[in-house]
Formats: sequence, structure tokens, C-alpha cells
Amino acid sequence: MSTAPASRQQIGAIHAAKSRAGLDDDTYRDVLRRETGQASSRSLSAGEAGRVLDYLRALPGRPDAPLKTASKGRKGAIRIDGAYAGKLRALWITGYNLAIVTDRTDRALLAFCERQTGIAHPNWWRDDVPARRAIEGLKAWLGREAGIDWSGARGTRGMQELAYHALRRRLEEAGVRSFMPADTSRFESAQFIEWMRISGEKLRKAMGERA
Repeated sequence: MSTAPASRQQIGAIHAAKSRAGLDDDTYRDVLRRETGQASSRSLSAGEAGRVLDYLRALPGRPDAPLKTASKGRKGAIRIDGAYAGKLRALWITGYNLAIVTDRTDRALLAFCERQTGIAHPNWWRDDVPARRAIEGLKAWLGREAGIDWSGARGTRGMQELAYHALRRRLEEAGVRSFMPADTSRFESAQFIEWMRISGEKLRKAMGERA
């Protein structure tokens, strides 16, 4: 990974991706710290900036429409934010790639969260208690369906590894030939995201054909 400082173009792209994803400053800095250990984009190396960009670009985009109106670009997308929005979105997309979640939109995610917490409005995402309840509920669901024991996960990378290998197993069970590497020791976050996206498409297609 490059240790040269992040370029102006990379920093600009990061802030554009942050705006597109609808992240507030606190959530954005949580992403920076989690992915790189840095608190500011100006402190990133070029390699770290690339990793942050890969993460932000993988998040669903923020529409311009009001809360209860789907955006023109992505049916079912609505604006959600707060300190836990990024983690919930990431888990939701993980569930989609595992062919457990059938609707990847933010609207479907909020409906799930309302069932878990009884709170409909996305402002609750700034409150630790219901947000953590929704996260644990989502993890429990994915764990049951995909055979994932999250208890041994260490941070974001640990969770990515568990989900990745669960997807490999589900492809094998579905009789789908997979080229997903068994050894992920040298994987970076972007590689997990890309393999999950590509292989998730294969799994959803296979399961749809069997239905």
C-alpha cells in the first residue's frame, strides 16, 4: 500500500463520496478511524485514501427527495444518518450479498429497524440504545440464516472475514462454482467488498433460479 500522502483529487473524491452517502461529520470520522486510524482526510496516505473511497462508494447513495419519497435514481432509497447508519447499512448489504435480505434499499432497512425497535423515524439513529438493538437484531438474523458466529469477530475486518467465508459456504451449498480465495489474510477492506458484491450476484441468481 502506498505511503505517499493522499492527493487533492483523492481528498476531493472522499468528500464527494461522503456527501453522496449522506454521512454526517461524526459518522464520517468514525469511518476514517475504523478504516485507517486517522481522524482527518488530510492525514491519510494515498493507500488509506483509496481504502476509504472504496468503502464510501460501496454505501447506498443519499437521494435528494424528502424522507417518504423514493429518489428517481434508486427506488426505495431515503436519507438516513447518525453514528450507527454506516454499520447498519454495511450489515444490510452483507445480508443482501448472502441472499438473506431480498430488498437492499434504505427503506427496507428502516422497516426492519422499526420492527426491532418500534421507532419509525430515522432520527433515532443518534440514540445508542435502539440503534444497538437494531444492529444486534440484524446480526442475529444473518447469523442464524448463514451460520455465522459473530462472537469471535475482531472489529470490521473480523466481521468481513466471517461474512466472506459464510458466502463461500452458501455458494458451495447452492452448487455454484466459486473462485473466491480461501486465504484472506492479505485482503484489504476493498477486496472483501468487491468479492462479496460479485459472488453475492452469483448466489442470488442461483437461488432465484431454484425458487
